[in-house]
Amino acid sequence: MQFDRSRSLGTRVSASLEQNSSSNVIKKRKVVEHLCLLKANDDLSEEKENNMLDYLYTTQYQMGGILSISLGQL
Repeated sequence: MQFDRSRSLGTRVSASLEQNSSSNVIKKRKVVEHLCLLKANDDLSEEKENNMLDYLYTTQYQMGGILSISLGQL
């Protein structure tokens, strides 16, 4: 899979080459990237924070339109 910048900012084009018995097909689709910053309460326990991050990470498997989710701390 290759990612190339398209003309408009914030949009990527994802292309994949699928081997087929009849022909080689290149499929393309636009991918929009989002950056979300979350601020938790100061009294949030580490266990609750981990549960929240696990829940956010698993949403990529529950929603068909999400290709991937990356999480981290600043």
